[in-house]
Amino acid sequence: MFTRLLWNLFTWALPAGLLGMALLIRNPLCFKVRYLLLYLICQAAVFTVPGLLRRLGAGSGRWRRLGTALKAAVILAAASLAVGQELDYQLLRARVLGTSAQTLRQVGAHLVVGYRDLDELQELVRRDAVAGVFITARNVRGRPLVQVRQELDELQRIRRARGLPPLIVAADQEGGEVSRLTPPLPPMAALSSLTEGDQGTLEQRVGAYAESKARWLSYLGVNVNLGPVVDLRRMLAASQGLDLYSRIWERAISGDPEEVSRVARVYSETLWAHGVRPTLKHFPGLGRVPQDTHLYTARLDTPLAELERSDWLPFRRVVGAVPALIMLGHVQLTALDPRYPVSSSRLVVQGVLRERWGFSGLLITDDFCMIPAWRGLGGIGPSAVRALRAGVDLLLVTADEQQVFPVLEALMKARERGELPPADEAYARLWSSNRPPSLALSSPPK
Repeated sequence: MFTRLLWNLFTWALPAGLLGMALLIRNPLCFKVRYLLLYLICQAAVFTVPGLLRRLGAGSGRWRRLGTALKAAVILAAASLAVGQELDYQLLRARVLGTSAQTLRQVGAHLVVGYRDLDELQELVRRDAVAGVFITARNVRGRPLVQVRQELDELQRIRRARGLPPLIVAADQEGGEVSRLTPPLPPMAALSSLTEGDQGTLEQRVGAYAESKARWLSYLGVNVNLGPVVDLRRMLAASQGLDLYSRIWERAISGDPEEVSRVARVYSETLWAHGVRPTLKHFPGLGRVPQDTHLYTARLDTPLAELERSDWLPFRRVVGAVPALIMLGHVQLTALDPRYPVSSSRLVVQGVLRERWGFSGLLITDDFCMIPAWRGLGGIGPSAVRALRAGVDLLLVTADEQQVFPVLEALMKARERGELPPADEAYARLWSSNRPPSLALSSPPK
């Protein structure tokens, strides 16, 4: 009796589970298992639906037939939904790759993308569909450093042949736990560890640390590092929900804005002097935010005056000394814009950064594969359009590289409707901005 009950529960749970998997299959969080899920859903349909249909024709009771028909219908719906979404994606990809390079170039100046398939990335570079690439653990683990360098050199060669300035090659090499290129790059402690010890030699230690990191990154071909983290370390009472990725309390330099400013300035100046552009993250500061913004919509309710005195001090101090990028987080700054996250808020981008601060450098978003950007207010395409209309320069699309195609199509359609700034303005801001000196090394640092 108990075994039969378990079997009945399983026969109802299976269709519901398959439908749930089909609904999640395009979610960026499922990118590692997307095609495994597609395979399992299709296999389940092939092996279960014929048996259910045979039972349906066996003449059992009315309610049993109804239940059997419902199970078969749900499994077929799950398979149809999963296959349909994959077909839609493949058709979208074909449309985008079939677009002329001249058209793609109009929006490609705004995209920095991750990759798994080098051939596909090279095709995007040949078609001027991207301004930069993001290199991370999946691109380097278990591979010789020289091979990775050669791949990046080849991408830059393609770029030069197109008569365009060099690609942005970005990495997330903060140090400590967030060291996406280690190995093969040597491990380095978290930047916060340098604050321990003699304060009189702090800047010397930070400079030596940053120089070593910059030399390795330059040798590899990386010209933008997505660091330093200048969020303030705050001991929040409790995180709200899982915090699998943000973990600001582990990554922040300090809770003291003066100390963060001092360390981040020396670090950023040294990176810049050795050929790597720094990126300050994550504006407007995630130290006060208890949610993991990779997974949840989040709000920052702190008054602006208080943020100016504390959380924003490192951002302003460093960009006043170094032409660093600023990364915009996917958190709502409710004092200015309770509707849109900072990454796509014109009220924040223009009202604070461009007008109040007079910041004329490059603004880059956090990864658009994060759930608040991917799912929020219309999805990833409309979110990307809002970000560019707000005045953001670069959109980061990294964790799930397949998301670049809906972003490209949405941006092209928005440009056709005249909703985006003129393309020449995007190119001017991207390529006329200050660049670090080119210090490409022919051999690995000592």
